[in-house]
Amino acid sequence: MGLLDSLAGLGRGSGRGAQPVPLSAGEGEVMRTVAGLRPGALNSVGGDLVLTNMRVVFTPLDVRDLSVVLKWGLGKAGGGRVANPLIDYAAGAVGDPVNVAGGLAGLAAVQIGSSAKVLKPPTLLLLGADGTVTEIGILQSRMSANANSANNVVRDQMVAAIQSQLA
Repeated sequence: MGLLDSLAGLGRGSGRGAQPVPLSAGEGEVMRTVAGLRPGALNSVGGDLVLTNMRVVFTPLDVRDLSVVLKWGLGKAGGGRVANPLIDYAAGAVGDPVNVAGGLAGLAAVQIGSSAKVLKPPTLLLLGADGTVTEIGILQSRMSANANSANNVVRDQMVAAIQSQLA
């Protein structure tokens, strides 16, 4: 991907939304909400939690265009040698869309986690059939403060929607 393509992508808003979730044949999106993987931690990743009729997917923010532009700009400013590995590391930490618990068949249950706090959004817990627990922070919108009580409502709606798909 070239610099001009990345600049054009940013102009179209590529850095403001989550990466797309490719759907399989017969798969449909049931609900989507703003989410964070590893909420409250230094390595938290923002994105969306997407519930389909087949799986639960965390899809991170699309930072690919931003990474290209940052590397170019910092390179021009003389900081590319130091900054480029850091940008690559951060972009790699964001990653690609991830099926949580391997799909709905891999989920044993979903539970309400913590309530909204100043430093951590309200969370839900996805309990895998293999014993894994994945905590996901839920927000009403990308600009919503963690402690906003409206986030709890959206979290509860997502929990109910996942429970409905598991039933």
